[in-house]
Amino acid sequence: MASCNSNIHQEGIEKRLEPTPLEKHVMFFDIDKNGIIYPWETYQAERLDPFVEEKFEEIFKKHARSNGNALTGQEVDEMLKANREPKDYKGR
Repeated sequence: MASCNSNIHQEGIEKRLEPTPLEKHVMFFDIDKNGIIYPWETYQAERLDPFVEEKFEEIFKKHARSNGNALTGQEVDEMLKANREPKDYKGR
């Protein structure tokens, strides 16, 4: 009976053109695409670029003065100060 259920489940997946939101979420964390999500994959996936490329370009244009492709420590500090919410001490 277990094989019958898995066959029905597999047929339903094959008929869909687009993965469900849950499947997309799982695929994002399954870095090596082997169907198993290990803790190190979760760690790596969480550190992938969460921003849109245009946002990085905007940050570099606005704050990178010494090198157009990177920010110095001082430039990062200045960027954080420029984007800080007034009196949001907990958010800092």
